[in-house]
Amino acid sequence: MSSNNQSWEKVGKTKTSAKGQKKVSVDKMPKSEVEVEPLKVAKSMFDAFADKSGGGGGNKKLPLQDRSNAQSSPKGKNKQKKSKKPSSTSRFKYNTFAEAIHDVSVVAVYEKANQLRAPHTIWQKAVAHDINETISCADESPALLEKDLDYPLSKVSKPIYAMLYKLFVDETSDVVRQLLFEHCVGSMIDCMIRDQPTWGYRLCIQVLAHGAPKVCIPPKYQREVEKMTAMVNTPKRCLAYMWALGQVGTNDPQCGMKVWLNMMLPMIKVKNVAAYVVHYLEHLLFSSKDPVARLSGSIDAEKFMEIMKWTFDPTTGLASIHRDRLQEQHRPIRLIATGNAKTKVALFETFLKTPPEEIAQFRPQLLDIIFECMQGTPNCFKKWRELYQTSLPQTRMLLEYLEENWVQAVYKLPPKHFMETIRAFCITNADEAAKSSPMTSVSDFKPVNRLCKHMNQKLETKSSRTLSICTHIVLPILFALTAIAVGFFVFDVRTQGGVYKSVTYRTLDDTGTLKFLNQIWAKISTVLQHVTKWLQDNVPYYWNRAADILGPYFSYVAALLKNFVNWLLEVTAPLRTLIGEYTKAGLVLCESFLQKLTIALNKLSVELRPSLLALQTWIDAKALAIYSFIRGEMGWCCVRDAVVENAKLLYVRLVDVWLFLWSYVLYVFKVVSDYVSGENM
Repeated sequence: MSSNNQSWEKVGKTKTSAKGQKKVSVDKMPKSEVEVEPLKVAKSMFDAFADKSGGGGGNKKLPLQDRSNAQSSPKGKNKQKKSKKPSSTSRFKYNTFAEAIHDVSVVAVYEKANQLRAPHTIWQKAVAHDINETISCADESPALLEKDLDYPLSKVSKPIYAMLYKLFVDETSDVVRQLLFEHCVGSMIDCMIRDQPTWGYRLCIQVLAHGAPKVCIPPKYQREVEKMTAMVNTPKRCLAYMWALGQVGTNDPQCGMKVWLNMMLPMIKVKNVAAYVVHYLEHLLFSSKDPVARLSGSIDAEKFMEIMKWTFDPTTGLASIHRDRLQEQHRPIRLIATGNAKTKVALFETFLKTPPEEIAQFRPQLLDIIFECMQGTPNCFKKWRELYQTSLPQTRMLLEYLEENWVQAVYKLPPKHFMETIRAFCITNADEAAKSSPMTSVSDFKPVNRLCKHMNQKLETKSSRTLSICTHIVLPILFALTAIAVGFFVFDVRTQGGVYKSVTYRTLDDTGTLKFLNQIWAKISTVLQHVTKWLQDNVPYYWNRAADILGPYFSYVAALLKNFVNWLLEVTAPLRTLIGEYTKAGLVLCESFLQKLTIALNKLSVELRPSLLALQTWIDAKALAIYSFIRGEMGWCCVRDAVVENAKLLYVRLVDVWLFLWSYVLYVFKVVSDYVSGENM
């Protein structure tokens, strides 16, 4: 018992439990009333863009005096515990991209870039990482569907854009650009998986794709499609990847269309990304001025057939809303695919080689396009004739379409090539039927043969009708119009008192037609002068050159001809002698005949001379009368009387001449018959 404490004490060792000891030690440990976040692993060794001004208030350690005050006040403790709950956006420094991009220092980026420059290293990767860390704000949708395709690069200032373009495009080669693009795309996907900001990588991707679009297109399309197919279970990653690939089409629609056709179109069957595939196509067609001209020829025939399938075939499984949007873009796509003659022929050939069951769902639309291809491209008919025997089902579809739209086919298709093609089909059908070839056993042969015969008959009827119309209607109308024009001009000259005073001349002069004709004649004269001068200067030179080069050959040929002629004269000497004898006898006969013929002609001239003189006198008189009429010295009544009188006189003279000529013909016939019969020999 202790004297100081009036109580009993137990002397000896006391046995305490381990649980109690642990509880006592924990209770006696110093406690911190402020929650401190655990340490984070640094993501980069570079901290150029870190905010040195400090983070949120919850991460600061209180001084010792403040801690004691906090321990002594339970209300402060409760308040401190309430502040321990962090908000959902506390891990981001900024709320929006617009706020974050303002804190990017161009000078700091250049300084960091200069520190990182080293040979044989891609230091731009570290710069891209630091920019991404600096722009710390929450991401929006992965493909940014509600924004323009060039967002967020369109929101940065000109100095920042110039800095990014210089670091990532100007100071790099094509190989480095391609590697940087792949690195930034992969890093963006990784940050997206970890739910971290990706704005910095997006900016770098856009700068590379806008500055060097052809370099940023992946060389192996199928590999990219496989990558996106592997991401379909995570649409966020797949859409972000498609967004990155599609950036090449912002400044170069040709590259954008290449990416869409080869990498995005195969993904349209995936429901989660089909909307973005259609959205990207709409952007390509409406973001640039005159997209048909800029994208002409970029869609080949096979891809166009695939687009037609997704646009009009309801059995593909594509949602109706997406199919309707594709149908709205069908016309510009159609114009792009048929922009020149080469693509039209390729599309026509693809149609002839495609099985009918693959195009059954969009047959009317495709036949309309094929018909347009045939209108201005004669090579389509040539390709049709080449592939006719191997494309009977497709030929039957096309012939049935032309039969249904016969009026348009006759007036829009080239008539010559169309008729030649149908005739060639008829001839081929007849030959194959005569040989009983395997082609005749095809189910489509008989309908095609019947259509070809029917169309050939109608074409021949139309051709003969057109020729008849031209012969009986068009030519007489042209002659009548010409006669009317000449008569009007003569009347105009007569009434106005001369050619230069006529209304016709003044009209042509006022409208500038005469000046235009004079200008054309002056140009033709100038060209003729140049041609004449060139001929005068160059023909002698080239003639001498030709004589020097070809002279020996001509001499050799002349010697050969001379030898041949001598040999021919020697061989044909007996024949020539015989021909000479017969020729002499024939000449004697001809001489006697010519003497009699001369006598007859002299008699004819003597008898016709008065008539010819009278005819000449009559023509002179009528010419003077016409001249007097043109000058206005003779009226219409005199002209009418003179025409009637001279018509009667001309009729009488013509009857006399005819009777005389007929009697002379009978006389000549008698002379010839007497000579032949030998009566006068």
